[in-house]
Amino acid sequence: MFITDGDMLSTIHQLTTHYLMRSVLPVTLGKDEATYVEYGFARFVDSETKTVAVDEPLVLLSATRWINANHRTSYKFFAKQIHLHELSSNGFENYIAFCIDMIFSYKRRVNEVFQFNGIAPGWSSLEAELVSLYRTDLNIVEQNPVRHFLFQGPSVTLGVNAKSPEETSSWLDHRSHSPICFPHISMGPDLIFILRLSDGSLIWVVIQAKYSLGKNGLLSRPFLRRAMRSVTPTSFFLDKVRLFQHPPIFIEILNDS
Repeated sequence: MFITDGDMLSTIHQLTTHYLMRSVLPVTLGKDEATYVEYGFARFVDSETKTVAVDEPLVLLSATRWINANHRTSYKFFAKQIHLHELSSNGFENYIAFCIDMIFSYKRRVNEVFQFNGIAPGWSSLEAELVSLYRTDLNIVEQNPVRHFLFQGPSVTLGVNAKSPEETSSWLDHRSHSPICFPHISMGPDLIFILRLSDGSLIWVVIQAKYSLGKNGLLSRPFLRRAMRSVTPTSFFLDKVRLFQHPPIFIEILNDS
Protein backbone atom coordinates (compact mmCIF):
# COMPACT_ATOMS: atom_id res chain seq x y z
CA MET A 1 0.00 0.00 0.00
CA PHE A 2 1.33 3.47 -0.96
CA ILE A 3 -0.96 6.46 -0.56
CA THR A 4 -0.03 10.07 -1.29
CA ASP A 5 -3.46 11.76 -1.06
CA GLY A 6 -3.61 13.47 2.34
CA ASP A 7 -7.40 13.45 2.69
CA MET A 8 -7.61 9.78 1.77
CA LEU A 9 -4.82 8.91 4.17
CA SER A 10 -6.60 10.77 6.97
CA THR A 11 -9.88 8.99 6.20
CA ILE A 12 -8.24 5.57 6.15
CA HIS A 13 -6.46 6.27 9.44
CA GLN A 14 -9.74 7.36 11.04
CA LEU A 15 -11.61 4.29 9.83
CA THR A 16 -8.92 1.75 10.66
CA THR A 17 -8.24 3.00 14.17
CA HIS A 18 -11.97 3.08 14.94
CA TYR A 19 -12.38 -0.48 13.71
CA LEU A 20 -9.34 -1.82 15.52
CA MET A 21 -10.42 -0.15 18.76
CA ARG A 22 -14.18 -0.79 18.68
CA SER A 23 -14.70 -3.62 16.15
CA VAL A 24 -17.05 -1.32 14.19
CA LEU A 25 -16.71 -1.26 10.41
CA PRO A 26 -17.37 1.96 8.44
CA VAL A 27 -20.69 2.20 6.61
CA THR A 28 -19.58 4.52 3.82
CA LEU A 29 -16.42 6.11 2.50
CA GLY A 30 -18.17 9.17 1.13
CA LYS A 31 -17.12 10.44 -2.27
CA ASP A 32 -14.54 8.82 -4.54
CA GLU A 33 -15.30 5.34 -3.19
CA ALA A 34 -13.89 3.74 -6.33
CA THR A 35 -10.47 5.17 -5.53
CA TYR A 36 -10.40 3.24 -2.28
CA VAL A 37 -11.10 0.08 -4.27
CA GLU A 38 -8.18 0.87 -6.60
CA TYR A 39 -5.86 1.02 -3.60
CA GLY A 40 -7.17 -2.31 -2.32
CA PHE A 41 -8.65 -0.80 0.82
CA ALA A 42 -12.28 -1.44 -0.16
CA ARG A 43 -14.13 -3.76 -2.54
CA PHE A 44 -17.24 -3.82 -4.68
CA VAL A 45 -19.94 -6.09 -3.30
CA ASP A 46 -22.19 -6.15 -6.38
CA SER A 47 -21.69 -6.97 -10.03
CA GLU A 48 -22.82 -3.46 -11.03
CA THR A 49 -19.90 -1.99 -9.02
CA LYS A 50 -22.19 0.46 -7.30
CA THR A 51 -21.80 -0.61 -3.68
CA VAL A 52 -18.46 -0.41 -1.89
CA ALA A 53 -17.64 -2.11 1.41
CA VAL A 54 -14.72 -2.04 3.81
CA ASP A 55 -14.98 -5.37 5.56
CA GLU A 56 -11.62 -7.12 5.34
CA PRO A 57 -9.98 -7.10 8.81
CA LEU A 58 -6.52 -7.97 7.50
CA VAL A 59 -6.66 -5.06 5.04
CA LEU A 60 -7.55 -2.70 7.88
CA LEU A 61 -4.76 -4.10 10.04
CA SER A 62 -2.25 -3.82 7.22
CA ALA A 63 -3.28 -0.21 6.56
CA THR A 64 -2.83 0.69 10.22
CA ARG A 65 0.60 -0.89 10.34
CA TRP A 66 1.70 0.97 7.23
CA ILE A 67 0.39 4.31 8.55
CA ASN A 68 2.14 3.76 11.91
CA ALA A 69 5.44 3.09 10.17
CA ASN A 70 5.26 5.89 7.61
CA HIS A 71 3.10 8.65 9.06
CA ARG A 72 1.45 9.17 12.44
CA THR A 73 1.34 6.46 15.10
CA SER A 74 -1.94 5.23 16.54
CA TYR A 75 -0.86 6.53 19.96
CA LYS A 76 -0.65 10.09 18.64
CA PHE A 77 -3.97 9.65 16.90
CA PHE A 78 -5.79 8.51 20.06
CA ALA A 79 -4.07 11.19 22.15
CA LYS A 80 -5.29 13.89 19.77
CA GLN A 81 -8.85 12.48 19.85
CA ILE A 82 -9.18 12.43 23.67
CA HIS A 83 -11.73 15.27 23.78
CA LEU A 84 -14.06 13.82 21.12
CA HIS A 85 -17.24 12.06 22.20
CA GLU A 86 -19.67 10.32 19.84
CA LEU A 87 -22.48 7.80 20.27
CA SER A 88 -20.34 4.95 18.98
CA SER A 89 -17.01 6.03 20.42
CA ASN A 90 -15.43 8.05 23.24
CA GLY A 91 -12.00 9.55 22.68
CA PHE A 92 -10.84 9.38 26.29
CA GLU A 93 -12.01 5.77 26.68
CA ASN A 94 -10.17 4.83 23.48
CA TYR A 95 -7.00 6.49 24.73
CA ILE A 96 -7.19 4.69 28.08
CA ALA A 97 -7.75 1.34 26.33
CA PHE A 98 -4.76 1.92 24.05
CA CYS A 99 -2.57 2.82 27.04
CA ILE A 100 -3.71 -0.28 28.96
CA ASP A 101 -2.64 -2.39 26.00
CA MET A 102 0.74 -0.64 25.80
CA ILE A 103 1.38 -0.92 29.54
CA PHE A 104 0.41 -4.56 29.97
CA SER A 105 1.88 -5.80 26.71
CA TYR A 106 4.89 -6.31 28.97
CA LYS A 107 4.66 -7.92 32.38
CA ARG A 108 4.47 -5.23 35.07
CA ARG A 109 3.69 -5.36 38.76
CA VAL A 110 0.11 -4.37 39.42
CA ASN A 111 1.11 -1.82 42.08
CA GLU A 112 3.42 -0.13 39.58
CA VAL A 113 0.38 0.85 37.53
CA PHE A 114 -2.51 1.16 40.00
CA GLN A 115 -2.78 2.82 43.39
CA PHE A 116 -4.90 1.18 46.07
CA ASN A 117 -7.01 2.85 48.72
CA GLY A 118 -5.80 1.54 52.08
CA ILE A 119 -3.67 -1.57 52.43
CA ALA A 120 -2.85 -3.04 49.03
CA PRO A 121 -3.59 -6.76 48.63
CA GLY A 122 -0.64 -9.13 48.52
CA TRP A 123 -1.21 -10.02 44.88
CA SER A 124 -0.71 -6.37 43.86
CA SER A 125 3.05 -6.98 43.96
CA LEU A 126 2.79 -9.70 41.31
CA GLU A 127 3.48 -9.09 37.65
CA ALA A 128 0.52 -9.00 35.28
CA GLU A 129 -0.15 -9.07 31.55
CA LEU A 130 -3.19 -8.34 29.42
CA VAL A 131 -4.89 -11.51 28.18
CA SER A 132 -7.79 -12.53 25.98
CA LEU A 133 -10.11 -15.32 27.09
CA TYR A 134 -12.05 -17.27 24.46
CA ARG A 135 -14.43 -20.19 24.93
CA THR A 136 -14.01 -22.85 22.24
CA ASP A 137 -16.66 -25.21 20.87
CA LEU A 138 -15.35 -27.79 23.34
CA ASN A 139 -16.17 -25.37 26.19
CA ILE A 140 -12.46 -24.84 26.90
CA VAL A 141 -11.47 -21.27 27.78
CA GLU A 142 -8.25 -20.40 26.00
CA GLN A 143 -5.95 -17.74 27.49
CA ASN A 144 -3.79 -15.74 25.11
CA PRO A 145 -1.44 -12.84 25.93
CA VAL A 146 -2.17 -9.61 24.07
CA ARG A 147 0.33 -7.15 22.61
CA HIS A 148 -2.01 -5.43 20.23
CA PHE A 149 0.01 -2.28 19.61
CA LEU A 150 2.85 -4.60 18.55
CA PHE A 151 0.40 -6.43 16.27
CA GLN A 152 0.55 -9.61 18.33
CA GLY A 153 -2.42 -11.42 19.77
CA PRO A 154 -5.44 -13.61 19.00
CA SER A 155 -7.62 -10.81 17.61
CA VAL A 156 -7.36 -8.20 14.88
CA THR A 157 -9.33 -5.82 17.11
CA LEU A 158 -8.38 -4.59 20.57
CA GLY A 159 -11.89 -3.82 21.81
CA VAL A 160 -15.49 -4.71 21.17
CA ASN A 161 -18.27 -2.11 21.30
CA ALA A 162 -21.17 -3.89 23.05
CA LYS A 163 -24.40 -2.39 21.73
CA SER A 164 -26.67 -4.29 24.13
CA PRO A 165 -26.62 -6.05 27.52
CA GLU A 166 -26.64 -9.34 25.60
CA GLU A 167 -23.47 -8.43 23.69
CA THR A 168 -21.83 -7.40 26.96
CA SER A 169 -22.83 -10.72 28.52
CA SER A 170 -21.44 -12.55 25.49
CA TRP A 171 -18.02 -10.92 25.99
CA LEU A 172 -18.10 -11.75 29.71
CA ASP A 173 -18.81 -15.36 28.74
CA HIS A 174 -15.61 -15.32 26.64
CA ARG A 175 -17.32 -15.39 23.25
CA SER A 176 -15.00 -12.80 21.71
CA HIS A 177 -11.26 -12.82 21.03
CA SER A 178 -11.05 -9.06 21.66
CA PRO A 179 -9.35 -8.48 25.03
CA ILE A 180 -11.19 -5.26 25.98
CA CYS A 181 -14.93 -4.68 26.20
CA PHE A 182 -16.69 -1.33 26.04
CA PRO A 183 -19.86 -2.55 27.78
CA HIS A 184 -23.39 -1.37 27.16
CA ILE A 185 -24.05 1.93 28.89
CA SER A 186 -26.61 0.45 31.27
CA MET A 187 -23.97 -1.76 32.91
CA GLY A 188 -21.99 1.09 34.49
CA PRO A 189 -18.25 0.78 33.70
CA ASP A 190 -16.68 2.18 30.56
CA LEU A 191 -14.08 -0.54 30.03
CA ILE A 192 -13.54 -4.13 31.15
CA PHE A 193 -10.42 -6.22 30.66
CA ILE A 194 -8.60 -9.17 32.23
CA LEU A 195 -5.08 -9.39 33.63
CA ARG A 196 -3.25 -12.64 34.23
CA LEU A 197 -0.98 -12.58 37.26
CA SER A 198 2.38 -14.30 37.41
CA ASP A 199 0.89 -17.00 39.66
CA GLY A 200 -1.58 -17.89 36.88
CA SER A 201 -4.66 -16.36 38.49
CA LEU A 202 -6.87 -13.81 36.78
CA ILE A 203 -8.01 -10.30 37.68
CA TRP A 204 -11.09 -8.70 36.10
CA VAL A 205 -10.63 -4.91 35.91
CA VAL A 206 -13.47 -2.44 35.38
CA ILE A 207 -12.78 1.23 34.68
CA GLN A 208 -14.87 4.38 34.74
CA ALA A 209 -13.13 7.11 32.72
CA LYS A 210 -14.18 10.74 33.11
CA TYR A 211 -12.71 13.51 31.01
CA SER A 212 -13.88 16.51 32.99
CA LEU A 213 -12.58 19.67 34.58
CA GLY A 214 -14.10 20.51 37.94
CA LYS A 215 -13.98 23.59 40.13
CA ASN A 216 -10.41 24.44 41.20
CA GLY A 217 -9.20 21.45 39.20
CA LEU A 218 -11.20 19.00 41.34
CA LEU A 219 -14.32 16.97 40.59
CA SER A 220 -17.33 17.39 42.86
CA ARG A 221 -18.08 14.76 45.49
CA PRO A 222 -21.49 13.84 43.98
CA PHE A 223 -19.78 13.41 40.61
CA LEU A 224 -17.15 11.14 42.15
CA ARG A 225 -19.76 9.11 44.04
CA ARG A 226 -21.68 8.43 40.84
CA ALA A 227 -18.48 7.33 39.12
CA MET A 228 -17.61 5.01 42.03
CA ARG A 229 -21.09 3.46 42.01
CA SER A 230 -20.71 2.70 38.33
CA VAL A 231 -17.79 0.35 39.06
CA THR A 232 -19.41 -1.28 42.09
CA PRO A 233 -20.56 -4.85 41.26
CA THR A 234 -23.83 -4.52 43.21
CA SER A 235 -24.77 -1.70 40.83
CA PHE A 236 -24.16 -3.69 37.65
CA PHE A 237 -27.17 -4.72 35.61
CA LEU A 238 -25.86 -8.27 35.30
CA ASP A 239 -26.52 -11.11 37.74
CA LYS A 240 -23.63 -11.33 40.17
CA VAL A 241 -22.00 -14.70 39.53
CA ARG A 242 -18.67 -14.87 41.34
CA LEU A 243 -16.30 -16.64 39.00
CA PHE A 244 -13.20 -14.67 39.99
CA GLN A 245 -10.10 -16.27 41.44
CA HIS A 246 -9.35 -12.89 43.04
CA PRO A 247 -11.74 -9.99 43.71
CA PRO A 248 -11.92 -7.60 40.75
CA ILE A 249 -9.99 -4.32 40.80
CA PHE A 250 -12.29 -1.33 40.59
CA ILE A 251 -10.38 1.67 39.33
CA GLU A 252 -11.60 5.14 38.47
CA ILE A 253 -9.45 7.01 35.98
CA LEU A 254 -10.10 10.73 35.92
CA ASN A 255 -8.58 13.52 33.89
CA ASP A 256 -8.96 16.86 35.62
CA SER A 257 -6.56 18.92 33.59
